[in-house]
Amino acid sequence: MFKFVVKKLRWLARIPVLPQLFDAGLMIATMLFDRPRLRAMETFENAVRRKYTIQRRPHRFGGVGFFIGTTEIGHLHGNGLLDLFVGKSFR
Repeated sequence: MFKFVVKKLRWLARIPVLPQLFDAGLMIATMLFDRPRLRAMETFENAVRRKYTIQRRPHRFGGVGFFIGTTEIGHLHGNGLLDLFVGKSFR
């Protein structure tokens, strides 16, 4: 379902608050049906906070964003999908 929404319904991200509501739904589904993934998400967030000087803030499209200063280095979706930004040389 997530892939379908990202590919076919991307335009919905322009509607205020809708991305956050969708991500909240993903988080609720993860809490109800995939507890091990939820624990892994919490473990990852705690490890990042302890080891690095990274700020954790709400992401503009829902989920949790990880920032160094004002630069976003990645974000974690409510279903556990982690998007990290890497340099062009690593792509």
